[in-house]
Amino acid sequence: MLRALGGLLALLLLCEPPCLSAQEGKLQKVREEASRESPPSESSGESKPGKEYSCDSDDPIGQLCGMAVVCVVAAPYVIPAKLLGDDYSEQGYFLPYPYADGKPGSMQIHFSEKEKPFGQEDPVKCWLARLAVEESNDFNSLNRLSGHFLLDTCLRVGLQTSWGYLTENLHGNNRDHMVLGDVNVVFRFAQNEYVQMRSGLGVRLSTDSHESHAGFNFSYGADAYPVKPLVFSALIDAGTLGSAGVFHGRVTGGILWRHCEFYAGYDYLLVGSVSLQGPVAGLRFWF
Repeated sequence: MLRALGGLLALLLLCEPPCLSAQEGKLQKVREEASRESPPSESSGESKPGKEYSCDSDDPIGQLCGMAVVCVVAAPYVIPAKLLGDDYSEQGYFLPYPYADGKPGSMQIHFSEKEKPFGQEDPVKCWLARLAVEESNDFNSLNRLSGHFLLDTCLRVGLQTSWGYLTENLHGNNRDHMVLGDVNVVFRFAQNEYVQMRSGLGVRLSTDSHESHAGFNFSYGADAYPVKPLVFSALIDAGTLGSAGVFHGRVTGGILWRHCEFYAGYDYLLVGSVSLQGPVAGLRFWF
């Protein structure tokens, strides 16, 4: 009888690691995706059979491919600038906050002969700062408390960063934690009084009590101010985190009262094959 109980106990102990691993949630899967080793690349000396096309300047196919790549890369920047009437000939100045002093949008670009930037009648400035704090929950087990910061200038160059503290409820009253964030240098490539669009490059980071990972990040976003007091924002990020690919998209709409904006929307983050998504609601402060 004792031998039978001992054998059953040993069997349960052997089965415990798989049971615990089955309780691992999305955050643990993110770690596994980011830590996954890349498959070994094929030897450069080996070549696959078939016709190979070069990208030499004398090769018509190579020239066509090069022109196509240039058009695809340039279109998301050239077309919005043309549509917004932005030819980079005039400098834009920021209002203290969108729709300040009864003016449209969030910038003042066209000044009359009597108007001068930084005059008493035009309280504009050459920089913009905004800070946001938001809450997101997938109504299952994952919660995200996030902060966002943007610093933009009249030189069109700025800094954009976002950080989120993720907590996940697991079985057995256990919880998992992770910090995800990115830091980007952005360029305002299209603007008018009602719309500003920015894009940039930076790094994406994750850290927790287990391990940390880093990767690169590409950012492309827009803010629109159609009519007082509405504000609409959209953002797309793409890049890597460790060995995992990352895609991030979000859309929000807000109502502004002086320097404070209440907004809500949806945020979707894909790390490898793991999706971290849910509705968001937050407060944004304009300085």
